[in-house]
Amino acid sequence: YIDHQKFSLVKKDPAYILVPTGGIGSDGYGGWHPSRESIKRVQFGKYLSEKYSIPIIIAGGGKNSVKEANLLADYFDYNFYFLETKSKNTFEMAVELKNQINLTDKPLLIATTPIHHLRTFLVLKKQNIEAMVPDEYIKNKRRVSYSILPSIDGYVEFNGLIYEYLGIAWYYLTNKI
Repeated sequence: YIDHQKFSLVKKDPAYILVPTGGIGSDGYGGWHPSRESIKRVQFGKYLSEKYSIPIIIAGGGKNSVKEANLLADYFDYNFYFLETKSKNTFEMAVELKNQINLTDKPLLIATTPIHHLRTFLVLKKQNIEAMVPDEYIKNKRRVSYSILPSIDGYVEFNGLIYEYLGIAWYYLTNKI
C-alpha cells in the first residue's frame, strides 16, 4: 500500500518536506537535547530539501515544556518554512498542520523512518492532506547480525515494530485513520 505512494510513482512535485519530530531528552541539569531519531529525521529532511529544492516543515510539540520543533530549529539553524509546535503525537500533528497552514494541492514528502511512514501517511490522508514517501530512506549504519543469540539491536527493532503497529491499531480503533 505505502509503496504506491513513493515519489517516483506518484508523478507529482511535492510542496514541502514534512519532518515529524522524534523526541527530545533532558540531560538532568535543565538542558534539553534532540533525540538521535529527531536528528536523523531533520538531516534526512535537509537532504531531501536540497535535492528537490523545496522547503521544510518541522512538526512536533511533544509533552515537555520545551517544544521539540523549536529545539530542533535552534539546534540546526536551518531556514525552516514552518514550525508546528502544538501537537503531542502523529495524529495531532496532522490536525494542527491542516489548521495552521494553507497546504497547496501538492503533496507533502514525508521525511521519517520507513517504519513510521504508514502511520504518518494514514493520519495525513484522514485529514485530507496528500502525502507521499521518498524513494530514499534514512540510512541505517548498523550492521545486521545473523547470530543465533538475541542482540540488543534485535530487541530495539522489534520494540519499534510493535510500537508502530499498536499505534496503527489504536488510531484505527479511535477513528484517527
